[in-house]
Amino acid sequence: LVQRRDQLKRMETQEKNRLSACTLPLVARDIRAELTGLGRRVARIEAAIAGHLAAHPELRAADRLLRSIPGVGAVTAVTLLGHLGELGRASRRAVASLAGLAPRARDSGRYRGRRFLGDGRRHVRRALYMAALSALRHPGFLAGFVARLKAAGKPGKVILMAIARRLLTIANAVLRTGMPFDRTRAETA
Repeated sequence: LVQRRDQLKRMETQEKNRLSACTLPLVARDIRAELTGLGRRVARIEAAIAGHLAAHPELRAADRLLRSIPGVGAVTAVTLLGHLGELGRASRRAVASLAGLAPRARDSGRYRGRRFLGDGRRHVRRALYMAALSALRHPGFLAGFVARLKAAGKPGKVILMAIARRLLTIANAVLRTGMPFDRTRAETA
C-alpha cells in the first residue's frame, strides 16, 4: 500500500508538471480531470493504510512510537514500517546500511576515494530526507548536532543526510525499547 501511494504521488507530480507546461485548453482539462482522479485514488490508498494500521495493534503502536519523534509524521512513519521491516530488530549500523545512509568507500588499491551514500532502499532514504527537513524546524532538537557539523565545515546536504541517519537511529531505538521519544536521552547521545 505504501509503495502504491508513492507511485500515485509521483504520477500526480508528473501530471502537475505537464499542466504547468500545457498550452492547449483541451489537454489542460484532461490533465485536471486526471489530477482529480489521482487525488481520489491517493485518498483511497491512504484510507486503506489507516485501516490496516487500525486492524493491527502492533503496527498501530509502532506508528505511534515513530510519530513521537520530531520531524517524523504519518508518511515517514508508514514508509519506515512498510519498507524497513528490520527496524527495531537490527543494529543501528545495519539499519543505516539498509536505508542507504551508511557511508560507502570508493577505494581501489592505494587509491582512497571519497565516501558516498547510496544503495539501500531509496523510498526510506527519501522519506527520512523529508523528515530531516522537518526536524530542522523543531527548535532545540538536534541543535548541538547541527552546530558541530557546521563547525566542521560540512555542506548543507551532508548535514541533512546526517540528520536523516540520526532520525533513523532514533527510530530504531524507539521501536527496540518500545518507549516513546525522549528529548533528554536523544540530546545526550
